[in-house]
Amino acid sequence: MYSGFNDEVEFSIEGLPNNTNINFQPSDKFVISQDGTLSIELGIDESTAPDTYPIVVKGSYGNDFRQTTLNIIVFSDDNDGDGIKNAGIGYVCDPNPIPQNTFTLQSKDETCRNSDDGEISLSIETSTLPEDVKFTISIENGPTGFTFTPENIVSNPWVKSNLQSGNYTVCLSLDIISGYEQCFNVAISEPVDITVLSSLVNNSQDLNL
Repeated sequence: MYSGFNDEVEFSIEGLPNNTNINFQPSDKFVISQDGTLSIELGIDESTAPDTYPIVVKGSYGNDFRQTTLNIIVFSDDNDGDGIKNAGIGYVCDPNPIPQNTFTLQSKDETCRNSDDGEISLSIETSTLPEDVKFTISIENGPTGFTFTPENIVSNPWVKSNLQSGNYTVCLSLDIISGYEQCFNVAISEPVDITVLSSLVNNSQDLNL
């Protein structure tokens, strides 16, 4: 906020998937005269293809505007493509061999641009599993040049550090269940560039940044 700013600002979003419902709180257009918060809730249509959608959130007032770019990541609710939602594995008559809340996957974004200190951590709830169950983890996709050799999980939690920003696919497999694989999409981001606006007060030596 700048001192004396008291204009009507209209907010809009560009680049959203088709048939996305948008709910602005308090509204998509209102007079701003003090600091505050705008909340935007998106309802993504179930037919939307899983992908990363770069969007631009823009606030326009008069002939001027401010904008910021974000990524909306749409995940699939049927990773193996068999028509059964991810709560199940395999075909409709197959029992789920692994309890639904077995895996907890977390990520940390880079602290600075190009610091390459992102992180993926995986915790496994072992109390409901047989002692001889051992998982193999693999990581695919990611930024250009990223490689990862699948490895057996021997620590809990399992942590992969020093990651660049990017979209990763983390998959878990189980040797004792042929064909079993459960995958997760993980997005690690880096901070956006800082934008500095300047104004010089007339007839003074005050410079506002």
